[in-house]
Amino acid sequence: MQLLARYNVIDVVKLFMAFLVIGIHVETLFGTEYPQFVEFVFESAVPFFFICSGYFIQNKIVKKGKKISVLKDSCKKISETIHSLASRILSSCIKVSIG
Repeated sequence: MQLLARYNVIDVVKLFMAFLVIGIHVETLFGTEYPQFVEFVFESAVPFFFICSGYFIQNKIVKKGKKISVLKDSCKKISETIHSLASRILSSCIKVSIG
């Protein structure tokens, strides 16, 4: 069994960026406005996650040498996650509108 490399610095930055994503949604929910620089910092979190995901998927592709199967697996996982999230959001909306 091959051990996966841990990137502790990236994990810490991802945690920090997760809080920034929460900040983006808090601004939207409560209608507060942040200074432009703060908004720029908050909005940098989303591209960071795309870049990290791309980096790790690319590493996985290179290590396995099976480009198509890795991409299919990744797309399948993303699709399942989106489907699950959409189902939860829809059920929450129905509960709120009914009750």
